[in-house]
Amino acid sequence: MPVAGGNKAVTAAAAVALALAAGVALMQVRDPWLLVPWMLVAVLAVQPGQIVPRKVTWTDGAMGAVWVWSLAQMALTVNPLPTLFMALMQTAAMAAYLLARRTRPGALTAGVAAAGTVAALIVAGSFVVFRRNVLAAGFGSVYDFRFLFHPMHIHCNMLASAMLACSGVVLAGMPEKRRGWRIAAAALMWMAVALTFSRGAWLAMAVTWVGLMVGVRPLRLKLGIGVALLVAVLVVAAACPAETRTALSMASTQSQQLSARARLDGASASAGAFAARPLQGYGPGNYSLAVDRFTPDDSSAAYSSIPPNAISALAVEQGSAGLLIWGVLAVAVAATLWRFRRRRASAVGAAVIAGLCVKEMTQCSLWSSSGTMLMMALLLALIQPQAHYGGRRWRRAGYAVLVVTAATLVTGLAVRSGLLPLHAPGTEQLHRGIGALTCYHADGNRAHLDTADVVLDRAARQMPYDRIPAQMHAADRWLRTGDPAALLGAAARSPRNHTLRFLAARACFAGSDTAAAIEHLAAAVRLAPRLTGDGFVDSLLRTRSVGQVLRDSILARAPGPEASAGEKARYGFLLHRFGMLPQAEAMLREAIAVMPSLSTPWRLLGEMAEARHDSVAARDCRKRYEVITRGAFSAQSDSASDLSAEMAIPALWTREKAILASRYGF
Repeated sequence: MPVAGGNKAVTAAAAVALALAAGVALMQVRDPWLLVPWMLVAVLAVQPGQIVPRKVTWTDGAMGAVWVWSLAQMALTVNPLPTLFMALMQTAAMAAYLLARRTRPGALTAGVAAAGTVAALIVAGSFVVFRRNVLAAGFGSVYDFRFLFHPMHIHCNMLASAMLACSGVVLAGMPEKRRGWRIAAAALMWMAVALTFSRGAWLAMAVTWVGLMVGVRPLRLKLGIGVALLVAVLVVAAACPAETRTALSMASTQSQQLSARARLDGASASAGAFAARPLQGYGPGNYSLAVDRFTPDDSSAAYSSIPPNAISALAVEQGSAGLLIWGVLAVAVAATLWRFRRRRASAVGAAVIAGLCVKEMTQCSLWSSSGTMLMMALLLALIQPQAHYGGRRWRRAGYAVLVVTAATLVTGLAVRSGLLPLHAPGTEQLHRGIGALTCYHADGNRAHLDTADVVLDRAARQMPYDRIPAQMHAADRWLRTGDPAALLGAAARSPRNHTLRFLAARACFAGSDTAAAIEHLAAAVRLAPRLTGDGFVDSLLRTRSVGQVLRDSILARAPGPEASAGEKARYGFLLHRFGMLPQAEAMLREAIAVMPSLSTPWRLLGEMAEARHDSVAARDCRKRYEVITRGAFSAQSDSASDLSAEMAIPALWTREKAILASRYGF
């Protein structure tokens, strides 16, 4: 185990610093000034001779290589801003790892257990409120509404990985005496993991529990840990039987089936992205940008930046070099666990790491979750034998680590404060182009189109991995010159992008190609039914020569029995818009029967019930609509409030702007 430093005050400071770091990471407390990493570095700097062990293990070396590679990728990435943020997370994790190597395990795990307990209690309390409000709205289960459950603003998959890893740290480093409260803390963390009702998380808990039962000794401790963790999960299963059955069924609901299909499609897109840039990858944090060209451009699909599994994330973001470095770390950890397999820390570490591998292969959150990354670093420190320090050479190595760490944190502060601009090539031109197009649509001044043409052309050439700049440039070129060739080509390459299809329809109408215009416009409206409220579309629907043909074209493709709930909801919206209320109600009810978390069907069903003077049904639909749109933690219920925002016309490029903000930070 890691050895305590000679100075008790420094050891206590290290334990406190790691506890605070664990609390901040697990509860996702905003730290814009990087106070936590600086705190860890400050404690390390007190004893520079006890940073690099005298005998560097293979795991130490592999962890160092992973850290250095994360820094080196700043020079290789296609988009440096998210890569810098990932490097800062890796730097904080490395500082915690080095600090944990010299901190007494009992003191370390006491603080981490306290932080994890607080986080778990927050999750449990939040879930009670969340579930009560969802059930009070008339829904039978909260499983389909987990997207509303973000305790401490953490995605459920990230929360599950972080809490499972935290439980491993607590169990691996607990002392021989006074272990009961730490086991209870780990059980609370498992309860928090179970409350996410993530299928991957439940599989991970099963694998971890079996591993603990096989590896932990003596029998009394094995039973204590096994019973406590099992009881925590069973309490959740007993309190939420419907949600548990759905989670364990794995593929009984359409949302589960769509999720599994999306992950398979994501793995396929990852293979294409890896083949295009196999050596160094695209840089950490750039997964969604890397697979952009290999993913269908579908306005009706939900956007996600989370990789489908850890192998895909590593291959795409860090390339063959990253796969090799992380592979060396995996082999080093496996060798350490095997060599010291009779130690409790190794048994716990093996079980938890196996569970986390299962979890990360169902949806990867390791490189986007500071909590999981920090807990993994602490766990890898705890599974190793006692560290020894000393010697001038290792003191100099410690100073080198401090210098590199401080330089990284200073760079992060400079970027966060705006003193050091850090953008991907073409980002500034893209930002100016979007602003110019926005100004043109606001005041009609065509000089903005000239500006947009120049800067968007540069952006499209400098950002070959992102298709959005080229799409915007094609639209601008048509607006500026009247030549629709580039725009029609973009619409042909992205037939399910409602913005491109809508603009292509406008271009075809301008060129008197009515048949093609109606085809494009009908496709756009089917993808974004609220376009029927657009003035241009509404005027066409009222035109005798075009209106009936356009309407028939829009309604020509009715969704079949196997269609997704989203398709049925969009078609029901259109039927409602065209006054076909009985058919609309039937289609909308089909949609919510499969996926009750869709908001617009409840809104429309409430309106139809109100028109029939069925106040009870209207109130019930409105309550469900408000829970979905306002969130399960909102206590507001103003019957006179204006909910027309849900029916508002979707602005063009809205989805694309949100994606760009996610990728580039503007």
